[in-house]
Amino acid sequence: MEKIPESRNKSDRHANTKGESVMANRDTEVSWGVIGAGDVCRKKSAPAMNKIPRSRMVAVMRRNGAKARARTYRECREMVTACEQAGIPLFVAYYRRMLPNYRKIKELVDNGTIGRIRHVQIRMNKMLRPETDTDPGNWRVDPGQAGGGYFYDLGSHQLDFLDYLLGPVMEARGFSANQAGLYKAEDMVTGSEADLEYGPEMDGLKTLRFRFEMPEHIQQPFIETIVSQLLGDKAEDGRSIRSPSTGVTAARTNRVMEQLCSS
Repeated sequence: MEKIPESRNKSDRHANTKGESVMANRDTEVSWGVIGAGDVCRKKSAPAMNKIPRSRMVAVMRRNGAKARARTYRECREMVTACEQAGIPLFVAYYRRMLPNYRKIKELVDNGTIGRIRHVQIRMNKMLRPETDTDPGNWRVDPGQAGGGYFYDLGSHQLDFLDYLLGPVMEARGFSANQAGLYKAEDMVTGSEADLEYGPEMDGLKTLRFRFEMPEHIQQPFIETIVSQLLGDKAEDGRSIRSPSTGVTAARTNRVMEQLCSS
């Protein structure tokens, strides 16, 4: 279990969420200074910061770029170490961990409702969009800025959710290639992770249907956990609330992506 360091001065806690920095003001309010990630930040995260109680956005600077959290696993570890040495927590916006539909899946797995997980398969395809994919300014397909291509941009969320759902991946092997040659980054990645078994056996088949109300600003439930952690909130069972996506958990996703793209 990861130990999140406490600030040396509890009245001056800071955190980062991929370009978004926060400070707890006298332990009663979190003030956000946002180095924005363009339209992603404008819709998904920034508005929520002013809607969450005891949270307000006080400064914004626009920039392009969003993820992965760092270009390499080494850079991720450097960020974790720097924050640990400074005594401040580091958060990374893998926000699906707090969305109601994804949390329901985890609940069904954790309590054994759907039986033992023996195999997980993820297949992602993205159609070519020449007007953007061949644009020299498209950071998503520039490894120098993004670490990789669309696999790093989109696949990182899928791999992080598997980490949240089933636990850390022990080993991953893969192959990547640039088949079309339209940009610098890989355009094909395939691979496998160590098999995981989880939960009890289940006999027979069962169909489960659920309806979910999704937040207008998709990162709001995740940001709420950051605010609660920084302000020292307690859960109903008396335990301190901790945000589920940290520098340590996110670094594991970068490590897996590097292993899958190693060839």
